[in-house]
Amino acid sequence: AEDEANAGWGKPPRIGVVRAVDKPMVGKWYDTADGGRLWTSAITAAGAVKVRLHFADANLPLGAEIYVYGPENPDQGTGPYTAAGPRETGEFWVRSVIGDTTHVEYYVPDADARTVPFSVDRLWHIYHDPAPIADSRAPCDCMGDVMCYDDWIDISYAVAKTEWDDGVYVYWCTGQLLATLNNDLTPYFLTAAHCVDQQTQAKNMEFMWFFQHASCESGWMTFEFSNDAELLHTTGELLLSDHSLLMVKGVLPAGVTWSGWTTDVPSSGSWVVGIHHPGCSSNVWTHWKRYSRGKRYPGDYYYHQVDFDVTGGVGHIYYGSSGSGLWRESDAKLVGTLTGGSGEPGCDHMSTVAYYGRMDRYYVYINSFLGAGSDDVLEQNDSCVGAAALSEGNYTDLVVKSVDEDWYEINIGANAELSAYLYFTDAYGNINAELYDACGGSVVAQVVTQSNNEYLIYVNPGATADFYLRVFLADDTRNTYNMNVTIDPQIDLDPPLPDPMVWAEPPHAT
Repeated sequence: AEDEANAGWGKPPRIGVVRAVDKPMVGKWYDTADGGRLWTSAITAAGAVKVRLHFADANLPLGAEIYVYGPENPDQGTGPYTAAGPRETGEFWVRSVIGDTTHVEYYVPDADARTVPFSVDRLWHIYHDPAPIADSRAPCDCMGDVMCYDDWIDISYAVAKTEWDDGVYVYWCTGQLLATLNNDLTPYFLTAAHCVDQQTQAKNMEFMWFFQHASCESGWMTFEFSNDAELLHTTGELLLSDHSLLMVKGVLPAGVTWSGWTTDVPSSGSWVVGIHHPGCSSNVWTHWKRYSRGKRYPGDYYYHQVDFDVTGGVGHIYYGSSGSGLWRESDAKLVGTLTGGSGEPGCDHMSTVAYYGRMDRYYVYINSFLGAGSDDVLEQNDSCVGAAALSEGNYTDLVVKSVDEDWYEINIGANAELSAYLYFTDAYGNINAELYDACGGSVVAQVVTQSNNEYLIYVNPGATADFYLRVFLADDTRNTYNMNVTIDPQIDLDPPLPDPMVWAEPPHAT
């Protein structure tokens, strides 16, 4: 009843609560075959349909790892979490687990380990079923299954169901990945400001991808999750088109897409399409007409008005649809984001209308991002031919992308040792590095581990030469890193012997 009272336009729906974990976790230790130890525990939030844990005070020793999974789907677990967590602050949220029970495993390569260097201090208790709901519920009777519309399936893979908390409750909205003009796959994500307008909310966000049928009204796709975001721009004012632009920080799953967009305004009476996650169904397709008149909001300047009750129209909006996109049917370009409507949502209220913040109005606030994803000062160094020259020192705020690798040229003296240390957050995309003996040459050293700090060391056995360092992503589309480079001359352990010394006769000899 309280959730229903809170529901309304301009308010995201509640789907859960944040609960404190007041007691320390109780677990059991096991010896492992490799000489390490494994600690296992479980937390149950009775009655929850989904649980998400928050870890605190994490300070794991080298080689130690945390894994989290649900007993019903252990193959869909999350981890490893190492050291002080993804942000290296000692506290972090992990991926949600379907069901009311979450298992935690802690592995440490130490046969004498007896303590657990972390705690779980709170959790999300989700009581609104996140699994696909039968489309027979009255509010969604008129919705169209997006998988039944071939021209819109690719766009649907850009749309995610989003969840976040305000410290007390957990909420639900919709949003979508937005392409840059140079298509560099920067994970920009557009939603409504009345959904997310605080950096603290963005940091605890969880994105649920592929929450839809596998084919037209049949089967289900495998849901994928991403965690964490950065709020880049927002306006909480409904009069300024109600939008927020974020960057997803966690790894994106394979198969997601990015939506195109336009600042051109659809003509009055033209067809538009919505793809969204209403609280009564999975990802749906809706088909309406856009009109230029305004009702609830001031005129037509900041908002598109769409009418549902038209011949050929399909569907409606519902709680949870907020933040979803509005696309022109003619070219599948996004033109707005959903704020709300003039009356009750659902298929029983087809005479009402909805309002979408206009992309052409808020573009002025986000155009600096959408030209191209942010990059570093050493660009363009996306091939060995254009490699940036490196010398010893520290390099900060570097950016690597899946479509834009980083290449560096570095001169290494004979018998000198190169050390290149990379510092980054592995949970935001695993970065690897390879060293080549020439541009187009062979790999002579590499790092392929999965941790926040990686390094490459190489001793040049030949003459002084230029080598090429390639830094690239093993997964995801974008990550940032810092790099430290040192070159140490080596002592020659097998020097050539000197010529025999010719001793002169001392002058005082007799």
